[in-house]
Amino acid sequence: MYYIGIDIGGTNLKAGLVDENYRITATRKQPLQFTSMEQMGDTLAKMAIGLVEENSVPRDQVASVGMGFPGPVDDKRGVVIKTVNIPIRFMPVAEMFHRQWDGVPVHLGNDADCAALGEYYHYEDKNIESLILVTLGTGIGTGIILNGRIHTGINGCAGEGGHIVLVHGGEQCTCGRKGCWERYASANALIRQTMASMDQNHVKPGFLYKLSRIAESLCRCLDLFFCHGLDRNSLGIYLIVRSDEGIFRCRMASRRSELAAVG
Repeated sequence: MYYIGIDIGGTNLKAGLVDENYRITATRKQPLQFTSMEQMGDTLAKMAIGLVEENSVPRDQVASVGMGFPGPVDDKRGVVIKTVNIPIRFMPVAEMFHRQWDGVPVHLGNDADCAALGEYYHYEDKNIESLILVTLGTGIGTGIILNGRIHTGINGCAGEGGHIVLVHGGEQCTCGRKGCWERYASANALIRQTMASMDQNHVKPGFLYKLSRIAESLCRCLDLFFCHGLDRNSLGIYLIVRSDEGIFRCRMASRRSELAAVG
C-alpha cells in the first residue's frame, strides 16, 4: 500500500508518494496559483491523481491522503479553518477532494505539525521523545512533539510560533498583530530585508552577500526568540529548523532526564 502527502505552502504545492516503509518513492511540485477555494480543492485532487497515474499506482493501492496546511484544521470534519498567507476560511477540503477521488480517506493537519511528526519518525536518535520543528518558508510554522505525540493545544494552535510577537509595535503581520516572528525571519522577510539593505548600501546582487545577510538575520531572530524568550537549560527539547535549503538541528538542554519537566 501507498500513502500520499501534500504540503500546501504560501508559494508552492508539494506532493509525495510514500510506501509502507516511509520511503518517498515519487514527488510532484508546482507553484501555488490560488484563485478560489473551489479551484484550490480541484488542484489538490488533480495533483494527487496525477502523482499515482504518473507512477502507475492503482488508486485502490493508496491507503490514505494526508495534507498539511499553514493554519489550524478540523481533521474530523475535513475542514481547513483558516490560513494566514492564503485566503482560506472554513474550506471543506475532504468533501472537495472526494468529488474527484471518492473512497480514499483524507486527513488534514497543520503543516508544521506534519513536518515535526515526519522528523520525529526519521530522526537518527530513536531515544528522542520531544522536539520542536521550525519551518521557514513564506511564513514561519512550529510543530511540537511532546512525549512522542503532536501537541496541538486546546484550540489546535499551540504550534503557531511564527505569530509570537517579538517586537512590540513592529511590522504589521497578515494575522492582524504587529511584530510577529515571521515578519522578521521567514523566507519572504529575509528576502525583503536583504533587498532593502542592498538598496540602501548600493550593493549589486551577489550570492555571498545575500547568504551573509540571510544568515545574520536568521541568527539574530533565533537568538532573540530562544535566548530571551526561553531558558535553554530548562527545556529538554531538540530544535529543528527546516527549509528548502536544508535542516538545522540543535539540542536545547544537556540532559534527557529534563524531558519530564516539559510534559
